[in-house]
Amino acid sequence: MQTNEISKTLLIEENKALKLRVVELEKECKDLRVSYDELKDALKDIMSKTMRLDLESAILKQHPVDFDDVWAVALHKVKSNQLDSFDFDALIEDIKKNHPTLFHNIF
Repeated sequence: MQTNEISKTLLIEENKALKLRVVELEKECKDLRVSYDELKDALKDIMSKTMRLDLESAILKQHPVDFDDVWAVALHKVKSNQLDSFDFDALIEDIKKNHPTLFHNIF
């Protein structure tokens, strides 16, 4: 009978240890998910800032009369998915061709 009780006690202790380990693993998984989500958000932010800087640079190269007007037209085209790619130089060239009054005619 004692052997049976010892086995039962050992199984209970082992069960408790396994439950604690499961809780620890669940916490680790949650921490990893948070880290992954933070990393993903940071990457999105960096990509967004990089794209905005690239677009800004492409606009400024073409000598706009009013930067904000060209920016608004470009963002409208980007958001409405009227782009084949993210070639902002080509985008601004197209805007310049279709809206020449938005740019200074230097040459």
